[in-house]
Amino acid sequence: MAYPYILQGCRQLLAAGLVMLSTGVGAQTLNYSARGFSASTGTYTDLGSTGVAIATANTDDANSAPQEIGFTFRYNGQEFTQFVLNTNGFVRLGTSAPAAMVAEAPASLAGSPALSTNAADVNLLMPFAHDLVASTAQPAEYRVATTGTAPNRVCTIQWKNVADKAAGTAVTQFDPLNFQLQLHEQSGIIAFVYGSFTATAAPALKAAGVGLKGSGTEPGQLTVLTKTPSNAWSVAKAQDKAYSGTSFFVRRPTVPASGLTYQFAPIPERDATVSTMYTLGQLPIGSATPHVLTAKVANVGLNSLTGVQVTLQVSGATEFTSTKTIDLAAQDTVLVTFDAYTPTVAGTNQVQVRVADDDNNANNALGLTQQVTTNLLGYADDAPLISGPTFADERLLLARYRLTRAQAVQAVNVLVPTTATNEGQTVYAVVLDAGGALVGRSLNYVVRPVDLGRELSLTLLSPIKAEAEVDFYVGLAQTLRTNTQVGTTAYNVVGLQAEKPVRPDSAYFMAPLEGGMPHSYRGGRFAITAQLTDVPACLAPGQLTATNTTATSTTLTFKPVEGASSYVIEYGPYGFLPGSAGATAIQNVPGGSPYQLTGLSSGQRYDVYLRSTCASGSSGYVGPVTIQTACATPTPALAGRIRLDFDNVKAGDLPCNVTVLNSNDDPQTWQTVVDYKADFSNAIRLFADYDTGKAADDWFFVGPIQADGGLDHNLTFRYRAESEALAEGLEVTVGAAATPEAQTTLLWKKTDITNTDYANPDETLLWKPATTGEYYLGFHGISEKERSYLFVDDIRLESIVTSVQKSLSSHLHLYPNPVANQLWLDLRGTNARGPLQVEILNMLGKRVYAGQAEATSPTALDVSRLAAGHYVLRVQAGNQVGVRPFQVQR
Repeated sequence: MAYPYILQGCRQLLAAGLVMLSTGVGAQTLNYSARGFSASTGTYTDLGSTGVAIATANTDDANSAPQEIGFTFRYNGQEFTQFVLNTNGFVRLGTSAPAAMVAEAPASLAGSPALSTNAADVNLLMPFAHDLVASTAQPAEYRVATTGTAPNRVCTIQWKNVADKAAGTAVTQFDPLNFQLQLHEQSGIIAFVYGSFTATAAPALKAAGVGLKGSGTEPGQLTVLTKTPSNAWSVAKAQDKAYSGTSFFVRRPTVPASGLTYQFAPIPERDATVSTMYTLGQLPIGSATPHVLTAKVANVGLNSLTGVQVTLQVSGATEFTSTKTIDLAAQDTVLVTFDAYTPTVAGTNQVQVRVADDDNNANNALGLTQQVTTNLLGYADDAPLISGPTFADERLLLARYRLTRAQAVQAVNVLVPTTATNEGQTVYAVVLDAGGALVGRSLNYVVRPVDLGRELSLTLLSPIKAEAEVDFYVGLAQTLRTNTQVGTTAYNVVGLQAEKPVRPDSAYFMAPLEGGMPHSYRGGRFAITAQLTDVPACLAPGQLTATNTTATSTTLTFKPVEGASSYVIEYGPYGFLPGSAGATAIQNVPGGSPYQLTGLSSGQRYDVYLRSTCASGSSGYVGPVTIQTACATPTPALAGRIRLDFDNVKAGDLPCNVTVLNSNDDPQTWQTVVDYKADFSNAIRLFADYDTGKAADDWFFVGPIQADGGLDHNLTFRYRAESEALAEGLEVTVGAAATPEAQTTLLWKKTDITNTDYANPDETLLWKPATTGEYYLGFHGISEKERSYLFVDDIRLESIVTSVQKSLSSHLHLYPNPVANQLWLDLRGTNARGPLQVEILNMLGKRVYAGQAEATSPTALDVSRLAAGHYVLRVQAGNQVGVRPFQVQR
């Protein structure tokens, strides 16, 4: 500050100190809090000549003499009739002056009364506590006026034509600025009203103290406002603790709207509120009744309360009343448990919990609408959804329930948020038992645009019995699984409603996709509903598990059900659904458990389902359980057409014919991951780690491969980088062993891989082994240090029986590539004559196009009916064959 306090201020400060010593005032809970703060915009009315001008010795760092409020104002447990104005934008209630304000930096609150621990800096009201001076254009004025009639008088204190003081490079931001402080007699409301703030030319960051301060800076002794310099003044936030790393930051050109009002309502002395109700939004008759409702009642007033009556009133389809009497200490919360009620008629209930009248009846009651149903069990009510978290990995989102009589869960309903990323995601419904074991599920479902904002119902493959008085979980599986470092689209198909705090007995959970003991979620209420039905005559078996899995078999165990004569096992590739192509069904499985499932292929992932057969019919399926068969020992050689897409193993495992060598001995090497650029299927990935400071030198080998000598073999694969800015490197080799030294033939090398979508090598990769034998393909990551991710997927190798002459391939041109509808084939430059045979193969090796082309002119090929993806085009002219990969994009 530029000037010391005037002598009058010193005398007042001394007097204030003597008063404090004589009265012994200690720490006091402020009777205002952030809960009573609000912001609105009205009209700023300048006092003009109304009231009395307040004299100060100067307009920089001066205190006034005590001024009259005009009525008695209660604040911080005391009653005040006077105040002292400080030119720096705040007042102290009473007859004593505040301490000298020593601003250390314009962008800091160090030295501000808001943070001061000086005994004189108490009972402060701070509309804009900052180092203020008179405006350069007009003289500053301070004024007080008390208007109205008792008991509704208002005392208005005004700072007019002032400006924030320049200090070094922190130039003045507002010149002039005008604001008022209002004290309301009857309501006890304190208001800060802001008038015109004229922004100056150059921006600089400034910090002000804005809010109320009682006896100190401890929590509960002050309420202050915070905002960032770019935020509008209207979005300031209130907190009941001192500034720490935050402030009320200002900077031109952001100014308050004229008439902006910050209002602080006092805490009532006697004020109980119903903060939360815990019930069922959908209550099934007979299945979850009698029903017990609980509610949290809080004392948000200043004084303790005794003998508070709390009443539950249910009306509509059910008529019921229950009243409890409780005591509440100040700032205490009590969970009230009401008598149980038993609805007998389906319909709509209006449910309300109310406390007896007190000093603030506006918050005495809380109500909701409850649906009484015959078959729906859910916590969710008709409240709107709130913004909830989204997830970039696979997981189960669950609600836990308990029934009063045995029923079966036949479907799961979820309320779907309108989040755009939910569209196109694959989900399914699940049921878990009390221990977290997955006991039932629905078919996969792809979320459609029409589902957003609506309730989605997913029927289980088989109704799952829920025993009376035993916990069970229902929910939704989000199938997306990827490494979030690689990137994906996060989503959440399960809507969230406000429940704060969530019910104390934990009702909302998450779990891994395969099940397991769920862990509680405390962020709100999942909108998940169980659809119930009577227990079917033929129940599905329970507790299906797979153990002792070998390369060709696994042991299945399950819990037989009463009345089942036999069972049906259906298994197939990972991700298949019962009844789909490629599945194998085993009929008439006897009721004894365990069952040995044999005839499996090594190194594969399978899903297994099970259902019961009864005299009355069949149950639905339960499952799946996923098994991973072991690799055969020794690993057999690959022969014929080789396809490797890494999808037959789970992320983190390697296919049987793939080995990895970490030549540079760093923490990173090739590993199987789920890649969002591969439609969330698997790929193999290398990370050139930022932290190790080493260039990549990592291999993965594919083999052994049985190859015929003298025959050409065509190799294709897809690759991509993670970042266009960080080039990756890869070389592909072949040799007689899975070692770098044995990889003697280089097939392909590229050190500037920057494509972030998958691509094939531009050239045809042909390899002709000299002799028949076993070989290994080598994929060698050679990225420089401090790179990112390198991916490889869809490796294909097949022998070409006909003699392929590179002259044909070298003159085979395709364009455009990628292509949408029409692909041009240009063979000019070859010596081929007559019509040439053309075929297109998909990445499964299946022919999807056959036709002819001329070598003398370009030929247009219609590929408009091909699905988006990668293909190989073959051209044959007599004993010559040319091969070229291309991509179809939609």
